[in-house]
Amino acid sequence: MEYHARCHCKRVRFSFRSPEITSGKRCNCSLCVRRGAVLSPDYIPAADFTPHADESDLTVYV
Repeated sequence: MEYHARCHCKRVRFSFRSPEITSGKRCNCSLCVRRGAVLSPDYIPAADFTPHADESDLTVYV
């Protein structure tokens, strides 16, 4: 199954292939709490991950 998502800033979009995701985890940071974000508990291999962004928009998020 292919999923499409984006980061908090909405400038970086990405897609990934994964078996159907049937459960999620809630992040308790202030951004995720405000936006109701849910994280996949599964690891996504790099080969199944495709960024759709200009490389200048990518950075480390701490």
